[in-house]
Amino acid sequence: MRLGLMILLGCTYTSNALAGTAVSLRESYAGNLSFELTGGSLLDGNNCGDDISSRTSSETLNSLPFGAAVKSAWLYWAGSYNPNSNTGVNTVDSNITFTSPNGSRNVIASSMYTTSWGEDSSDTADPDEAYFNGKADVTNYVSSNGTYSVSNLSVHTADPQCGFGTIIAGWALVIIYEDDSEPFRVLNIFDGFTYYYGSQLALTPDNFTASSIPSGKHAHITWEGDQNNSGELRGFTESLKLNGIDLTDTNNPTDNQFNSYSNSIEDTTPGLDIDEYDIDSFHIPSGSTSATTTYSSGGDMVFLTAEIFSITNIPVADLSVTTSDPTGWQQGSTVTKKYTISNNGPNDVPTDSVRFTTTLPTGVSFTGTQGDSDWTCSPNPNTGQTISCIYNNKLRSGWSNYLDLSFIVDNGIAGSELTIDVTVDHDLAPYDIFDNQADNDNYEYTVPVLTTAITDLSASSKTYTNLSGDLLLAGDTLQYTITI
Repeated sequence: MRLGLMILLGCTYTSNALAGTAVSLRESYAGNLSFELTGGSLLDGNNCGDDISSRTSSETLNSLPFGAAVKSAWLYWAGSYNPNSNTGVNTVDSNITFTSPNGSRNVIASSMYTTSWGEDSSDTADPDEAYFNGKADVTNYVSSNGTYSVSNLSVHTADPQCGFGTIIAGWALVIIYEDDSEPFRVLNIFDGFTYYYGSQLALTPDNFTASSIPSGKHAHITWEGDQNNSGELRGFTESLKLNGIDLTDTNNPTDNQFNSYSNSIEDTTPGLDIDEYDIDSFHIPSGSTSATTTYSSGGDMVFLTAEIFSITNIPVADLSVTTSDPTGWQQGSTVTKKYTISNNGPNDVPTDSVRFTTTLPTGVSFTGTQGDSDWTCSPNPNTGQTISCIYNNKLRSGWSNYLDLSFIVDNGIAGSELTIDVTVDHDLAPYDIFDNQADNDNYEYTVPVLTTAITDLSASSKTYTNLSGDLLLAGDTLQYTITI
């Protein structure tokens, strides 16, 4: 909540969230999967002047299906601090204690987000009123149902947060699991740390292509929502809409979405909301590649940490391409470059559907020679500088293949640099395939051109022969051949 509104409000307002870290795509998963949530608050009332670091918040998780395999788990925690305080907590707490069914350990944040009240010019700035949000990968510590807890979280409980009733102290756990009974889905985690107060925040969750019969879940992790502070301010009230449709239930009604009740654990969680909602074709039409979520609040200041979005999806194959970065190429020479093309799955890519493409810069040209019979390469007949190579076999999930291309480096260009960008796709497949990790579909490297020869081992290869027979068994002897 916030008190003293007439003092803090200016004559203008923004319809966007105030400053902080934008909520954006951080993690993406694909397979027969879903997610579960738990968490808790370390607050129990006003809490002004309390030592929160001495408290422990515990919740029992019992919703993971029997036999499900945990694929990933992310822990979030948040708190208030005053950077200028001499007596209170004046720094972020990036190190907390996390307890799971297999023990306790210190967890250090892999990401820390911060924000302060009034960082937007429409409100009076107060650098003393600051907030932090930590995030850590805790997959190694989460494998089953049981009791999870967080302790040793230090937060500021004096003014200005005390006076405004905006003390934050809590945690949330997102568990992504695989189970054969679940439909094939893409699951995306969007996170950051930003707040809205008398305003709204519009997000565009994407990175999916919905199946013919969409189904899944939408969830959010928000902080500082209060039970009895949902009044209108600047024309806004509390709501969460997906494609214009209100997401509500009995305990999270229209106009009071962020009310310190978490439906994921069916309990009151002071200053914290961990809510999830089933979604289907009513919310997400078949074939959709994005959606719109709108978070709004009136007189209640609310912080958004994470939005979790899962939806049944068309087949997914995450292609990637990598290579080594050459030390340098000699002008007037012929060089061979080795590329590794991988299918990280979870689905196979059919025959003649993986395509490798590059457009060579001036100063280097393709010899027409490629050193792998599994590929067919051809230059563009119009420019000659654009090369397209097709993989002639099925690229199975989890498999990689190598492509060796030979280039001619022109004379007279010593002292310059060549920048080469390569890309892979499966756009030639006879049916639609989605790539949920688009950031690894291309690789760019820069090569200095020199007058003298440089040893480049990037095209080297290693193969083995099983001296005990064709079938590889434990105890067999392998002979390796390394070609430089």
